Amino acid sequence: MGNENILIVDDTLIEVTAFEEELSQEGYQVDTAISGEKAVEMAKQKKYGIVFIDMVMPGMDGIDTCKAIKEISPDTIPIFFTGKVDADTSEKERNFIHEGGEVYYLYKPLDEGMILQAVRKALSGMSNTAAKELIHELNVQKTELKRQTNEINELNELLEQRVAGRTAKLLRTNRELRKAQVQIEASRQEYTDLYDFAPVGYITLDKDGRVLKANLTIGKMLHHWRSMLLNRLFHYQIDRDYQDVFYIHLRKLFEGEEPLTCEVRLCRRNDTKFYAVLDSILVKDPGGNNVCRTSITDITKRKQAEEQLKESRQKYTDLYDFAPTGLLALDDKGVILEANRTVVKMLSIKQPHLLIKSLLYNYVDMAYQDIFYLHLREIFEGKETAVCELVFRNKLHARLDSVIGQHSGSNNICRTSITDITGIEG
Repeated sequence: MGNENILIVDDTLIEVTAFEEELSQEGYQVDTAISGEKAVEMAKQKKYGIVFIDMVMPGMDGIDTCKAIKEISPDTIPIFFTGKVDADTSEKERNFIHEGGEVYYLYKPLDEGMILQAVRKALSGMSNTAAKELIHELNVQKTELKRQTNEINELNELLEQRVAGRTAKLLRTNRELRKAQVQIEASRQEYTDLYDFAPVGYITLDKDGRVLKANLTIGKMLHHWRSMLLNRLFHYQIDRDYQDVFYIHLRKLFEGEEPLTCEVRLCRRNDTKFYAVLDSILVKDPGGNNVCRTSITDITKRKQAEEQLKESRQKYTDLYDFAPTGLLALDDKGVILEANRTVVKMLSIKQPHLLIKSLLYNYVDMAYQDIFYLHLREIFEGKETAVCELVFRNKLHARLDSVIGQHSGSNNICRTSITDITGIEG
């Protein structure tokens, strides 16, 4: 190992002290001088293997100090440290190089690793040229490290900007998603309310008629809890007389996929019954399976109204058919459009089905046909009412009272009542 005596020349006391502590901890003999003049005096008293020299100092600068020490101790290795990071040299430095002086640089700020590596190589027998190359290499590495550090800092800054932009975008997207989620939840709740509290019952059935889904309304209609309807066959809620109707309805729906309607009678839990219309369509469930969605409308009141209308029509038919007078509807040619049973009886008609669409003239005595013709013409020419007496071929002496009216079509008709006046003296 070479001379382990090291001299540090720097006018900055703080840097000298830090420099001295780092090298002393590694076991080197370190002396310090705060000026070039002091360093030259110390070189005369002691031989140093390495001299670290600050390039810029008041009084004797770094180059003059180096020249003076090299005259005293030619083998001493000088290492300059300077704050010039671009490695440019002054005119005096260039002249010193041209005069044959050996110059090595370390650039401030110095780090412990750089200093110790330079010292160990120099003291291990390294030539001045190798030391110069090492110092140059270390400086190049430091410059490259600084360049890479700057690039990394720029990339980090760019990455931070991108992360900030992406974060802001994600926050906006998240806010939009939360807003959409609130809207979806509100829509779902609205749909649930509309579904559950609809005025008609809703059920979803599989191909076997099993209830997969039901709203609250159908539960109320059947006097059942909704949970008691789910996963049960809907056939159990249908009156026995209508189960075949429902079975055919469901089978045709799954076979044909066209919307279908049927009427059934449903059984409540309290054994009462009501009529309902089932309107069904075939749809796909989330799993891709066909299911039947059915709306159930209570038509009990409509059925009751239909029964009442039917009864009223029957009463009207009875009153019409069995009235004490004959009732007719004629067109302007005297063709019979309507006739009650009393007319059939009064005219002694043996084949009642032949009466409709026949001419009333055919049943009037020939001597009275002109009277009937004039009577009919008066009605269709605008007279509100007309009355005449005539005799039919079966010797029925009758009075005809006629008014203008309308048939099921838009044409006017003559409505006529026939009163038997046989035996009544005129």
